[in-house]
Amino acid sequence: ESHAIAISAACPGLRRVDLDPPAPYSFAETYAHRFPNLEHLSLSGNSVDTYWRPTQLSNIALALNNCRSLKAMHLRRCNLCADLVDMLVGSPLGDRLRTLFLYSSAVDEPATILKCARLPQLDTIILPRVTRLNVRFYEALAQAAPGVTHLSINDTTTENDSILAACAASLKVLDLDGLEFITPSVIPGIISSNTAASLKHLIITDCDDILNLEIFTAGDVLLLARNCPLLTILHWTTTVESDDGPWLDPRDAAELTQLLHSRGSRLGIFPRDDGGSEHPG
Repeated sequence: ESHAIAISAACPGLRRVDLDPPAPYSFAETYAHRFPNLEHLSLSGNSVDTYWRPTQLSNIALALNNCRSLKAMHLRRCNLCADLVDMLVGSPLGDRLRTLFLYSSAVDEPATILKCARLPQLDTIILPRVTRLNVRFYEALAQAAPGVTHLSINDTTTENDSILAACAASLKVLDLDGLEFITPSVIPGIISSNTAASLKHLIITDCDDILNLEIFTAGDVLLLARNCPLLTILHWTTTVESDDGPWLDPRDAAELTQLLHSRGSRLGIFPRDDGGSEHPG
């Protein structure tokens, strides 16, 4: 720990610190409390086979109280357990937290996410990939956390009804990543949801039901963009390896790009997950 103390003394204003903690503990359980100006608190497990359950809760509590600039908590290969959530909710960080990053974490009970979602300043949640979250969770999330405007959904088993439940909130950023069971039939529901009027940034990454040939086409994305008047940032990739086919009509692609440009966007369309080639616009 002496090196952390020395670094903190020499650079007391550090806002980001990347130091490898002693196994099996996370940075938040060891060195974080030494850096009072940290903006991100990291709980990262060191095992590739299991999800770390934090044990040094007293050190985490110390970090939550000492680090008065914290705005984000990142859990990687770590478990969002009830003890940790209870500590977070009752801490100064709980009143300041803006971002909760859970992509590569595990969650014992979805209720723990909902408890975090009620934090007063929280506006961004990156949901876990390995935890199954059903439509009832998304219904409860939309009701419990109206202040959350950036939602990233990553559970591959997510279906259309869960997306529509999430869109009952007024989301500004919607990130759909690797969802294998959502289909283009979700689009009319999104268009009629609260999110349609507020959405500014949409990310659709590899959300293709290849087995049933349910693939988002440029026409589908264009329809969605037309009906989301504030949408200016669009990132759309697909698992389809060819740029040829009815899913990518050049006229729809060009109109979609032109529409986004007319709203001030400088993005083109990159329909393939390897970057592909940018289409005219």
